[in-house]
Parts: sequence; C-alpha cells; structure tokens
Amino acid sequence: DASTMRVRPEEVAAALDEPMANPDGRLQVVLPVADERWLVRLLLRSGPSVQVVDRPDVAERVRAEAAAALAAYPA
Repeated sequence: DASTMRVRPEEVAAALDEPMANPDGRLQVVLPVADERWLVRLLLRSGPSVQVVDRPDVAERVRAEAAAALAAYPA
C-alpha cells in the first residue's frame, strides 16, 4: 500500500523514489506505507509541511486526531 503526498523539499528522505515538483515548490512523492498508524503519526508530526493527496480517509483521521489532541488542553 502507498500514499501520495506533497511535501517541502527539506522534508523528503533520500529513500523516496521519483519525487515530482509542484508549482508551489513542494515535491509530490509516493511513500510506501505498511502501517497506516505510522502514516497518521508522521502526518501529525509534520503539520502543514505535508499534505495527503490521494487518501481522504487518512487526511480525515489526522484531522480528527489533531482536534482530539487540541481538545485535551484548556482554551
């Protein structure tokens, strides 16, 4: 299984194959993903530096987990 994302060039690991440049300066890469939980943690850690392109289910899970984390802190 894999997920396609847009990332800032400085975030790209050397192990990623064939990054494609986008007009916004980000690179689009296909990242092999064996464990979706790992991908969600990576995305939570990366914040706005990484955008999921082809997995709306994963993007929604990241949004939900981020909202839950923020809700744990008083305003």
